Amino acid sequence: LLAFRLARSRRHIAEVNIRLCFPELTSAQQSALVRKAFIANGIGLLEIGIAWFRDPAKLTGITQVHGLEHFEHDIAPLLDRADLDVTLLFLDGDDEALRRRFTETRRPHPLAADRPVIDGIRRERERLDWLRRRADLTVNTTDLAIRDLRRLLEGHFAEALEPELSIFVTSFSYPRGLPADADLVFDVRFLANPHYVDHLRPLSGLDLSVGRHIEADSAYADFIASLKDMLISLLPAYEREGKSYLTIAVGCTGGRHRSVFVAERVAEALKKTGRQVGVRHRDLDGDPQRKEARESA
Repeated sequence: LLAFRLARSRRHIAEVNIRLCFPELTSAQQSALVRKAFIANGIGLLEIGIAWFRDPAKLTGITQVHGLEHFEHDIAPLLDRADLDVTLLFLDGDDEALRRRFTETRRPHPLAADRPVIDGIRRERERLDWLRRRADLTVNTTDLAIRDLRRLLEGHFAEALEPELSIFVTSFSYPRGLPADADLVFDVRFLANPHYVDHLRPLSGLDLSVGRHIEADSAYADFIASLKDMLISLLPAYEREGKSYLTIAVGCTGGRHRSVFVAERVAEALKKTGRQVGVRHRDLDGDPQRKEARESA
């Protein structure tokens, strides 16, 4: 109530929002709802403070969490309704990637408060398996940066007159594993390797000198021309099938020279078709050795 009386600007914002969201209410009802909102927020802040400083073990015996047991019962009818256009998106990730995210944010898993995080992740996976199987779109976020995930979702859900295929080209290192969401994978380890040239080793496929070295390989010209032609010819077929995004992975031994250079050339060719194309170099981005090489070049 103190905030309700003193925070006039915040109260005005709440009044405007409630007036816009609930035009069917009378002025008196809208004012009462504003007051309730401030009281609810105050109670919420108080509860957060108590939960933050109090031993969680003391709350276990007097606290129950409800809702998950009703989730399947409530959501299933929505997915089956013919009058609603519902798309169920499920964001997933490898166990190790999810464990690392919990560790980095220093947050306990809600299903494993007194056990290792990985136990909670496995329990969560079991409890949500039915939902994953019902999903229209499942995205493995293990190797996705936030900007890549945003671009992917924009490509799938952004409103447009015609559906647009979003394309992602990523380079990678084979010893570090294939990208989890790759639809097409191309191995370019047969091309001349700049790693064995002393002055090219600290550089990457983004550098002109590295590119010239790879282009000098007699196998390169025919390969890149065939690859571009094949990919461009496949795009309409993927669009006819209703595919919203396509991930093309290009791999080499270190994920630094050949795969990076070829991925850039592929992305350039695909952008000329007018489609949305993103490029990511999974095992090059954030490489401190790469940064030092660029600064000294």
